[in-house]
Amino acid sequence: VFARNGRGVVFLYAMAKCCQALSKCILFSILLLTSQGNCISRVMNAHDVRRLLRMATPFLLTCVGLELWGEFADSRKYTTDFVYSTSLGKLLVYGDLLFLALFVVNIRESYT
Repeated sequence: VFARNGRGVVFLYAMAKCCQALSKCILFSILLLTSQGNCISRVMNAHDVRRLLRMATPFLLTCVGLELWGEFADSRKYTTDFVYSTSLGKLLVYGDLLFLALFVVNIRESYT
C-alpha cells in the first residue's frame, strides 16, 4: 500500500504500535516479576500482576504517547533531536533508570 500512494494504512500502523507496546509491557513485567522471585522461589498470584501493572502501565503508556507525539506533531517534523531529549523524555529516561535500580535491588534480594 505504501508503494502505491506513498502513505501507509493508519489502522495497520496503529496496530503495530499497540503490538510493540504490548510486547514491551510483557517483557517488562516478566523481568520485574522474575527479579522478585515470582515463579522461581514462590508461586505468582493475581495480586503480584495487578501491583506490577498498576506501577508499569502509566510509564509505558507515557512512553508510547511520547513516541507517537514525536512522529506526528508538526513541531517535531523538522528537527533531528531525539524525542527522549525533551523534558518529558528525560523524565521517562530517569524513570526507566529507577525501574532498572528496582530490578537490581530485587535480583539482589532474591539471590540472598
